[in-house]
Amino acid sequence: MPKLVKRRLWIGMAVIGIAGLAAIWTARFIADDPVYQGKRLHTLSLQAYARDERAEAALKAMGKRAVPGLTRLLQTKDSALRKRIWALQPRLPRRLGLLVLRKVGRPNAVMVREAAAQSLGIIGPEAKSAVVPLARALRDKDGRVCWEAAIALGRIGKESVPGLIEALRDRDDRVRHTAAYALGEIGPEAEAAVPALIQRLDDPNEQVRSSSAYSLSTIGTPAVPALLEVIAHGSETARQGAAGAFELIRPSLRAAVPSLARMARDPAVAKRRQAVQTLGAIYPANEAIVAALLGAIEDPDSCIRLTAVQALGKAGGRAKAAVPELTRLANDPEEATQAAVKEALRRIGPVKVATNAAEANGD
Repeated sequence: MPKLVKRRLWIGMAVIGIAGLAAIWTARFIADDPVYQGKRLHTLSLQAYARDERAEAALKAMGKRAVPGLTRLLQTKDSALRKRIWALQPRLPRRLGLLVLRKVGRPNAVMVREAAAQSLGIIGPEAKSAVVPLARALRDKDGRVCWEAAIALGRIGKESVPGLIEALRDRDDRVRHTAAYALGEIGPEAEAAVPALIQRLDDPNEQVRSSSAYSLSTIGTPAVPALLEVIAHGSETARQGAAGAFELIRPSLRAAVPSLARMARDPAVAKRRQAVQTLGAIYPANEAIVAALLGAIEDPDSCIRLTAVQALGKAGGRAKAAVPELTRLANDPEEATQAAVKEALRRIGPVKVATNAAEANGD
């Protein structure tokens, strides 16, 4: 058989094989690939990845219906056969090489996984059934997929918190970093992650420490007691991160004073303790804060009384109105509170006593 005939026969068989492979490939995707307005989910996901607003709108409209398909796409891997065919493509005759390019395409599993993670983030809370596979994607070998998975988990919200807490204990710095970042995207609803994030303030990786501190600041008020504890007793590295987080929280805490004052009267002891500790940490003290702390020094819980007295002492001269009540508290049953009262009165300083009616009326 002439060489030319053999060559054409070989090329023909290769074309048939590649076409058959492409057909199998396409059938596999089509079987599990839902359609919306004439477009398959796989296509919509890649278009949204390219910032196509219509594709993003379509994904939001599909909502929960798109989640199973996107979850499958999140696990896409390039087969060994596809990689082998693509490696041969440059050495094939031009016509056959173009066929490979058109029918099989270059390996793109990373892009597909990244687009799927991003698409789940676009859907947001309705994609909560994808939390577990997204948490696994935090450990993807490709960093882009890892970050898109973190962003998606943050947008899904509270449902993601348990998986992200688990990821904070991972050996991989990148996994801990992205998990801490995602918790910050969730914000106050990630309150359950505060203890785990506090531990990461001592992480050996600087990026993990930084992300953890930022996330604690976005969680806000629920993180304040733990941050104050670290500032008082933590390691030097942890104190630095906690102080930075607290500085970011403080402006919003001032706006929350009325709510915290009401919380300081809550029937639940734990809530009153948190409110009083937070009020005492806001500086400078104002009249509303002093008034709330004055109410707290009469609390039946000794820890709350002690915290309120210490806070009034830190306020110094701004807490002069508290002197009569503090003086009456000098005989508190708890020795620690007695000592705190003495220190508070020393810090507040002497109070000028009115000598006549006009001065008493402020004239």
